[in-house]
Amino acid sequence: MQNICEGLLKICPELKYVNGYIIFGSLSDLPPYNQSYYINWRTDSDDYSEVDTKAKDIEEYITDILKQYTSPSPSPHGYFKIKSRIIEFQLTTQDIVDTILDNIDKANQLKDFRI
Repeated sequence: MQNICEGLLKICPELKYVNGYIIFGSLSDLPPYNQSYYINWRTDSDDYSEVDTKAKDIEEYITDILKQYTSPSPSPHGYFKIKSRIIEFQLTTQDIVDTILDNIDKANQLKDFRI
């Protein structure tokens, strides 16, 4: 798993300065599961133009990783959590990814009400 995170940093070293999540998973409910994926950026990458210019390369890298996971069930969902220059990679299920996305959205809505 560490090699996967190192691969991201080889593509874009500035990624370690971003905070947030890169969430991914399969869009397919039926076989073949490895034909369509989504990648959802929930980061503060707007502050880092280099990350934005490398986003397509990063997404291709993640897609290549997902294509390696062939199984009779849907391809894995997961996320990269980036915080304080540490990148964590976690494979998980769709319901957990959906919960993370919901929690991020709820937290973002509350930012407007914080003093």
